[in-house]
Amino acid sequence: MESVSGNRGEKESAELQGTVTGGVSNKSDSQIETNSKRSKKHIVKEKIESTKARVDRIDIEMNKAIMNLSGKISDILERVDENLLPVLKESKRVLGAVDRKDIPEIKIAFAKQYLENGRSENMNIDDLPAGHGMAVMVAICTFLTLMLIWYYLGTSGASMPLVPDKIPDMVMLKTISAHIADIFGLGLNATAGAAIVSITTLLAGWAGYLSVILVKASANLKKANEIEMEADRYLEMKSDELEKLDEISKHFDKIDSLIAKYTVLLDENNAILRRSLFLEGVDDFSKLHGKTQETVRDTIRLMRGLRSVLETPLIDDKNSLSSVALDAIKKSENELGHYIEKLYR
Repeated sequence: MESVSGNRGEKESAELQGTVTGGVSNKSDSQIETNSKRSKKHIVKEKIESTKARVDRIDIEMNKAIMNLSGKISDILERVDENLLPVLKESKRVLGAVDRKDIPEIKIAFAKQYLENGRSENMNIDDLPAGHGMAVMVAICTFLTLMLIWYYLGTSGASMPLVPDKIPDMVMLKTISAHIADIFGLGLNATAGAAIVSITTLLAGWAGYLSVILVKASANLKKANEIEMEADRYLEMKSDELEKLDEISKHFDKIDSLIAKYTVLLDENNAILRRSLFLEGVDDFSKLHGKTQETVRDTIRLMRGLRSVLETPLIDDKNSLSSVALDAIKKSENELGHYIEKLYR
């Protein structure tokens, strides 16, 4: 019983395996047959369309990322103009009122390099010509060449001059056709000769046309493969640029946050100094109260920290994040963190 059961199980397993294997084999054969029936022209067309679609998608993503980043930078610069610059102007005024000579001059240049530098050029993919125009010209030349050869053979067989004294008439053409037929042992049969000339010249012209199309298709397939490889490199480069843009965008967010914090803290110090200068009634730093002097020093330190961020372009000449700018951002974040901690002690 065990032997019978085992044989049955092996048989069922073999049938199942054969079914799966056969299915895969049939599918592969069908796919190979389908691929073999596809002309190189269609393969080239599919490759070019597919490559164009991939390039267009990455270009759309790139343009969207650039537009978003440009919009973000414009918003930051607008907030700098509307919120930060008036605060800095007031800081300079109150510090000048106590005759401080070490007031930092601040220039806005953190976005300059990005705005000046362009991105890499886009990849343009044109359709590859099938070569029909050239093929038609080759077909016509082949047709006429063979026609002249038949004309030469016919006139030679009929002992007629190659260049006739008059325009060839039907009698002359029939004579030439008859001697062409005679070359193939068909006798002086003008109808057969005309058929031979017509069929051979048309076939030769078609063969010339087809040969050019096939050669062009092979050349186009090679070119399409090269374009595909170039597109792969282009997509890799654009993907790297997208990653860079994402990192750049995140660091512009950090700069935006730092600017907002500096604006609030400087504005608060300006208010404290206006109050202190009014109540203390002095215009000499050395005569100010100790707490007021500390506020003056804090204000200058804040302005220096802000200057290191605003005056350092975030992007270097290779459109990458500047290590100098990253160090300035990190340093400012640490200094602001310590300063804010001090406020809550």
